[in-house]
Amino acid sequence: MPQVICGAARRICPPLAALFALLSAGTAQAEVALVSETRFLPGDDTPGTPVEEQDWARISAGDTGYLTVWQDVRSVLSGWVNTAYNPLTGNETDIYAARMDTEGNVIDTCPIVIANEGRNQESPKAAWNGDSWLVVYKSDRPDWYFFTDILARRVSADGEVLDTEPIEIRLENNDPANDYGDYPSVVSDGTNWIVVWQDITWQQNGVGWPNISGVRIAPDGTILDPTPKILYQHPTYSFGPNTPDIAWNGEIFLLVWERLGASGKRLDANLDPIDASPFSIGGGSYFLRVESNGEDFLLGSRDHRKVWRIQADGTVLDPGGILIPAPGGYQYRGPDIAWDGTDWVIVISGNPGSGGGPDIWQARLHTDGTFGTVGTIASHPEDQYKPAVASIGNGTSQVVWSSRQVGAGVLENIEGATLAANGTAGPEVTVSLGLGRQSQVRFQTDGVHHIAVYQSEGDGEARILAQRLDALGQAMEAEPVIVGTVPESRFPSPEVAWNGTHYLVTWTLGGAVYGRRLTADLALVDPAPVMLFSDTAGETGVAALGGDFFIAYPHTYSGDQRNLKGARIDGTDLSLIGSLMNIGSGFALNPVARTIGDRVLVVWERQVNHDNNQSSVQSVWIE
Repeated sequence: MPQVICGAARRICPPLAALFALLSAGTAQAEVALVSETRFLPGDDTPGTPVEEQDWARISAGDTGYLTVWQDVRSVLSGWVNTAYNPLTGNETDIYAARMDTEGNVIDTCPIVIANEGRNQESPKAAWNGDSWLVVYKSDRPDWYFFTDILARRVSADGEVLDTEPIEIRLENNDPANDYGDYPSVVSDGTNWIVVWQDITWQQNGVGWPNISGVRIAPDGTILDPTPKILYQHPTYSFGPNTPDIAWNGEIFLLVWERLGASGKRLDANLDPIDASPFSIGGGSYFLRVESNGEDFLLGSRDHRKVWRIQADGTVLDPGGILIPAPGGYQYRGPDIAWDGTDWVIVISGNPGSGGGPDIWQARLHTDGTFGTVGTIASHPEDQYKPAVASIGNGTSQVVWSSRQVGAGVLENIEGATLAANGTAGPEVTVSLGLGRQSQVRFQTDGVHHIAVYQSEGDGEARILAQRLDALGQAMEAEPVIVGTVPESRFPSPEVAWNGTHYLVTWTLGGAVYGRRLTADLALVDPAPVMLFSDTAGETGVAALGGDFFIAYPHTYSGDQRNLKGARIDGTDLSLIGSLMNIGSGFALNPVARTIGDRVLVVWERQVNHDNNQSSVQSVWIE
């Protein structure tokens, strides 16, 4: 059994100080610092579903294809999206996009980055003006999360982002208090874009009256209304208006919003009112959607699962609304609407009668208010929701939605399908593609070559990968060796050690510690990963102890109290030698094990508790 030499958990400050001194001295004596060029490990570059969440997709038709935009968390560095009261630890939520052709093929398998300023960018929407798209979104101020601005960038037909700096449509104002711009929506009249949103105008008596405001934006990005136009102002401080949307029929705009039901107001090309007062459309709710067929309009309501036909003169043909013949249930946002040149295409999420997560449904509405094709587009055990649809008007349309494999623990991705004129859905495609997120690299050497072990998260799983490097740092394999896989976003935290015969790579999953051996040329020794400890384990530290290995890991024994445990593992068959031992107590984290001579030094962080991050570095020697 290994012998622990620790006394009262001896500190290692003097050895670390000596090491730093040696490094500093070496640096001071060197005349030239030799640093090679940056090298990237090759391989692991097949596009798949990226790590983290892609959600809230919207789609806009161009002349010959589509642009899908969504909010994306793949670049978050903190482990969670919450920048309030915390240091800025990454880009958090960004806006990405991808173009699709009329057959539903994704053109940009490496997505277009629309906005990745600090903190969160959210709620993107896009509109085509005949030459390019305008993508509108909300953005937190990098220096103060409580300020939210409405910004935009233009994207050309070939996928180029035309604005290095965003177009500042509406900046937050906190005089006398925040005026809370929210829910931006965008449409085009074929030349200019029109952006509308909800906000507040503060009166002289200090009362804030809610508005729907808007501006026109020229094709070159110039804002034609430097002072936003108030398109509707409610004369009290309560109850909306909320979640505006706007459509253009070639001659006039129809602006809609929710306030105890859906209301509308027609505007001319300059955003001046045609109707002196708003007119009531019907029982609406949040997330209204309105679209035009080039003459009349169709409005959809989320909670009522209904649509209303509205003529260009403002006449509401269906005061009671037309019920969409699709199952009820979870939808959160919807329905969404497009005109395919012949019929209205309505998409909505609904729970199937057989149980399981919500599916994506389509319903074809004729201009006379009757339905044609009604059926599922995407039916799976996992959740499918938040659909959006657009059409270039040739009888086909393109739908995109959020998909989440709940049972597998896979986070949201954006998927899509093409809808034919007869309502037939084409094959499903993944829209929000990306490469694996590589992290947690660890290095080890057999005395001749080096090995890099790291995790690559994405496409529904996190893979533990290994690659060799020669003495000059050049990768020796074109593709890494897959040592093991775990479900996406499980943070396996791989480690590696060399005992003179084999490498041992360790990682954790579901509280258990797994390991797998490789030869010096990275041939797998064990036919499958071996469970070493079925404990409530966290990240591992591993090092060679003679021809065997020593593994240390934090063990959660009560709530989040963690002791540091360890054991010797046989290098020939990965069996446990002796029994587990307690190395350290308290809130133990992040163990590191290193072979020094014929002993192993185990170092870890000991916090006071989970509410107090004051910590010390502690260590023991393992004989």
